[in-house]
Amino acid sequence: MVFEMDRGAWMILVMGFDGAEALRIKKEFVSAFDRLEQIAMGKSMQMVPSADQLISQAATGIRRSQ
Repeated sequence: MVFEMDRGAWMILVMGFDGAEALRIKKEFVSAFDRLEQIAMGKSMQMVPSADQLISQAATGIRRSQ
């Protein structure tokens, strides 16, 4: 049996998860890195949050889930 999945799906699988809220947070984590990659590759120069803002948003989401 063979499974094909993108990087985001692979990271969610590898990180392991427990419950819907944990999955939501991990999807946001992957999404933030995808945005950072787009910025680094010069693909998106729209109003993008700074790394500090992204980290703060992620931390807020983690605190809410606990």
